[in-house]
Amino acid sequence: MLLYFLSLLAAAAVVAGNDPRSCTTRWLAFFLVSASLGGLAELIHTPERYRNAYAVMTFLNHTLTPYSVLMYALNSCTCMPENRLIKAGVLLLLPVPLTAVFTFAAEDFRLPFGLILAWAGVYYVSTCILLLRAYLRESKPLLKKKRGIAALLLIPTLLAVLFFINVTRVFRPDFLFFPYVAVFVGFSFAAGLWFAFRTGVLGVRLRMERESMEMALKAVSSGTSMLNHTIKNEIGKISISTDNLKASLGKHGEEPAVRESLRIISHAAEHMRAMADRIHRQAQELVMEPGPVSLSVLVEEMLQEHQSLLAKGRIEAVSDFRADPVLQADRVHLKEAVGNLLRNAVEAMPGGGILTISIQEFSGYVMLELTDTGSGIPEHLVGAAAEPFFTTKNRNGNFGLGLTYVYNVMNRIGGELQIVSKEGQGTTASLLFPGKLVIHSNLEVRSE
Repeated sequence: MLLYFLSLLAAAAVVAGNDPRSCTTRWLAFFLVSASLGGLAELIHTPERYRNAYAVMTFLNHTLTPYSVLMYALNSCTCMPENRLIKAGVLLLLPVPLTAVFTFAAEDFRLPFGLILAWAGVYYVSTCILLLRAYLRESKPLLKKKRGIAALLLIPTLLAVLFFINVTRVFRPDFLFFPYVAVFVGFSFAAGLWFAFRTGVLGVRLRMERESMEMALKAVSSGTSMLNHTIKNEIGKISISTDNLKASLGKHGEEPAVRESLRIISHAAEHMRAMADRIHRQAQELVMEPGPVSLSVLVEEMLQEHQSLLAKGRIEAVSDFRADPVLQADRVHLKEAVGNLLRNAVEAMPGGGILTISIQEFSGYVMLELTDTGSGIPEHLVGAAAEPFFTTKNRNGNFGLGLTYVYNVMNRIGGELQIVSKEGQGTTASLLFPGKLVIHSNLEVRSE
């Protein structure tokens, strides 16, 4: 029971700390704290001197848990405006003081389980319906996956709580429900940790591969620094040797064949230096200078700057801005990251096509998507797309560091880069920004 209490409390702290500005994560943290009170109440229910504390914690556990989880579902699964969510929160809270009257008016502070079942049962079932409906109606693969995991973690546990606690206690008040409920809570907790490490869930992301990617980036950065230094030194030697050779050849150095050979050597050395510089710039550690960035304005600037490239490639750019947030981010690096994705999309459509850029805002995060109608990436290669020096294109000026750079930028600001692709059907690159980066959202929404 102590482990149950501490586990849920720790989970609440992680969720709340991940994005404290988000109403969704705050309600989820509130739900976890409310649920944890059940374990604490079980620890102190035997000693007579804790009778009042037990009664209060049991009451809060049985009433605030269904209320907070329904508020979480309303915030995460619906598009209700904030003022309506506040009104709904006030109305849905009314059964709690009503239950308190019946509970604490009795001499033994016995919970009215019949009354609690009447409204808490509706709250639990409504939450399950909202979670399931959000999953079934979601069309975007990334969001559908997240909603599916959230439903998997919460629905079985909520139904178990409804049956083993609310329903059973009406007919058998002395029923020992805790061992049964603990099994479902343990499953949700363990699965939640697994999904948080693997894919991110319920607003929390603790991916282990981030550490390996960061180590790879550091290794690449260190390696390219040494490579850059070595190449420049060697190029210096080549330049000096070329000048000495030219001087020693005298009039023979003016012969066309000799002059052309010296030009080729000089050009190759300069090309090597430029290549080393480019690799070093893309792989070096980023220095972020956050400031207000309008996401829609940044995208429009990038489309304007790449207008000739799009026209040359016979690519039609379509903007679908369903939200217009202003983020606290580094404008220079974010602009370069979007530019990398845009150029990747152009390269993926050598015969022309459509590039759709959308901006959407959800509870807890903002998503910028670039979708092309190109050739796509083979399924077995999608997972390696952001790895340093990986590329499916030719190597002419492409070092396979574009997506690595984008990943690095998003990682530094606490966001995510997600790639979804089907061979022959195109690719969608998604930048997910945590809600804590949103300074404010403009009301104007544009689509063209």
